[in-house]
Amino acid sequence: MDLHLGVVFKKGSPFGTADVIVRVEDNRPFHVMIDRNNHGISTSKIRTGLRFDWGNVLMNGDSLTILEVVGDPIANLNFTDLLYHIPLNTGGRYVDLSYQTAYFKARQTYYNLIMIKSKYIAVFQTLSRRAVFSSAEGRAIGIPARMLAYFCSKGQIERIGRGMYKIRHVDFDRDFEWEDLVLTALSIPNGIICLISALFYYELTDEIMREFWISVSHSTTSPVRENTHIVRMRNTSLGKTIIKIGNQKVKIFDRE
Repeated sequence: MDLHLGVVFKKGSPFGTADVIVRVEDNRPFHVMIDRNNHGISTSKIRTGLRFDWGNVLMNGDSLTILEVVGDPIANLNFTDLLYHIPLNTGGRYVDLSYQTAYFKARQTYYNLIMIKSKYIAVFQTLSRRAVFSSAEGRAIGIPARMLAYFCSKGQIERIGRGMYKIRHVDFDRDFEWEDLVLTALSIPNGIICLISALFYYELTDEIMREFWISVSHSTTSPVRENTHIVRMRNTSLGKTIIKIGNQKVKIFDRE
């Protein structure tokens, strides 16, 4: 760390030799670096970083590093890292003492884009705006079936039904209590929340909703979903309405 070296040659004791004397001067060097970039994704688009390095704080060869990264606004991102490096001997052994604290606030998605193959990053950003998507929708925007299986195995997407998927770690709302019901309804083409589930949503029944009640057209093949009761109806348009739960729009039969 900012070593100043001086070399002095002297005549050696044995004839025809020379002694080399290396003089090293290293007081308490320090460096300060400020960085500002737009590399953020979901926490904060603009990030500002400050790094401070100080050498020979308490002994020769030790160093103290302080790193601070904040977002814009600061409430979305605040990261602090303290590192004290202590050399133990001249053989290269050392001990690092570290302290870290971090606060992140992600509003929509915080799936790990690094883990997703780069060619699919834009596609996943598009899909993250939906609660669920079908395998056909995935293929339409460039994700083949084999890659859907691959991302499922890596835990980056979740299969919630036959041919239906959701991006993992998509945040609906912090107080969103209807997530499972909405995901189930959206995973069924033209599915409508009905009967017990509708009454439960409107708070018109004291019965415990042990399964989700979803209606489909009588001419439609009944899909299979876990903990779901499928009701086939001849007329699914009568009384059908659309409500918004969290940030998702779903179909449900009205109170009447």
